[in-house]
Amino acid sequence: MKKLTQGTLENGLRLISIHDDDCEAIYLDLIFEAGSLYENQELHGLAHLYEHLILKATQKWPDKFVFARVKDRTGAYSNARTSKYSLRVIFSFSKEKAREIFEILHEIVCKPFFSQENLEEERAIVLQEIARAEADPMRRLWFEADLKMFAGNKIAHRVLGYKETLEKITLSDLQQYQKKFLVPNNAALVIYGGLQVEKIKDLLQEFFSDWTESEKVEEFLLSREAVTENNVYVFEDSESYRLVLSFWFADISEKERIALGLINHFLTYGISSYLYEELRVKNAFTYSVSAQFSYFPNLLFEDISLQTTKPLEANKKLLDCLNHFPEVFTQKFFNEIRDQMIASLRLWYAEQDNVLNFYFGVWTRHEEIDTIEKYFDFLSHLSYEEVMRVFTKIFKEGNKGILLSGRENLLSQLQK
Repeated sequence: MKKLTQGTLENGLRLISIHDDDCEAIYLDLIFEAGSLYENQELHGLAHLYEHLILKATQKWPDKFVFARVKDRTGAYSNARTSKYSLRVIFSFSKEKAREIFEILHEIVCKPFFSQENLEEERAIVLQEIARAEADPMRRLWFEADLKMFAGNKIAHRVLGYKETLEKITLSDLQQYQKKFLVPNNAALVIYGGLQVEKIKDLLQEFFSDWTESEKVEEFLLSREAVTENNVYVFEDSESYRLVLSFWFADISEKERIALGLINHFLTYGISSYLYEELRVKNAFTYSVSAQFSYFPNLLFEDISLQTTKPLEANKKLLDCLNHFPEVFTQKFFNEIRDQMIASLRLWYAEQDNVLNFYFGVWTRHEEIDTIEKYFDFLSHLSYEEVMRVFTKIFKEGNKGILLSGRENLLSQLQK
């Protein structure tokens, strides 16, 4: 039996506990509103570089090799991740090691140790990571798309950073970043597993009593006006084109996003999906096709992506499929897809990492549908008419753009 407890502690830390007596392992996700959106222009990549250093050394264990052994001897898995709007510290460990992990976590968050040697090592590793990403055609397309679509906006800049800005980052920049962003009222702690919430609070009191509230980071909001260019082409010396139809709309509610998730299930989930059958099975235009949305505060992007040697034909067929969606997506299909989506998500949320990710999204987006059961309750009561309204809103009334990479710039022909 799982028991969910949510609340805010005196120091402003948001605590979300999913207690499960049948789960001996503990899964911990400490999330900060501290991603690339919050960086100064001259220091792009600071959040990502900090992520690389956060598990490197602490004041108690300044030797990186000693600290690595301290973590490894617990048998725990540890990692850190950065996105445009978050920095996350992740641990999974056995219940009997909880006290040791909380001590390590406190050291990482409150007493990090930064040395010039470690900074130079991780800076070199990040530059290797950037080179690898730039060699990936799909990632290069997204990098270029962000820069052109959001010119002049912080969201345009990639999480990885840039060589010229990373080289400017100093030890002082890292220290200031820690003081500004790694504060309890700018964080949420999500824990899944066999730890009672009272035990979690005891551990926080024991190790984090010196972690005090500070000035709250201002929330980042994105407006429709942030998009400055709809269509982007990137040269790639290949016969295979990467084609993305992108739709965006401001002021999309949580419930409308759930409805859009159901639409995407119909479009591309499984080999019986609408676009898979039309684009691959019947016409061999692509090996695979995906439809998914990303949501930034106040602005949603819906992307339908595929790779093809026949971009003009594939684009025409894709648009034809979307035009015929209202005829094809009947009430009968709606009932079947809704049941399919519920079943697949039940399986998805049986995995602890996916549960953590759900509550990560709840906190970073300040959701009202703040539990998995509320999500399923709304989905099970979602109506056909609500889904059709969302389809019209996104695909008919929303803004549309085309992202393309390949040997020839075909944007003008694709827009006809």
